[in-house]
Amino acid sequence: MVILDEYVNDTLENKEYKTYLAKQLTENNNKLTRATELLLGDIDGNDYKTLKQIPIIRYR
Repeated sequence: MVILDEYVNDTLENKEYKTYLAKQLTENNNKLTRATELLLGDIDGNDYKTLKQIPIIRYR
């Protein structure tokens, strides 16, 4: 029964972690969507092209 108990505990922990990750991804996606709406909500095509030309520094 020890093996079965360990399997059940591990499976439950993985499920809880996956649920946590899914929640975090959803929250971050909502924040990103809101930020995009605030940034791009009232701009015209020329402004958008200007924004696209700004270089983005990526950190690793």
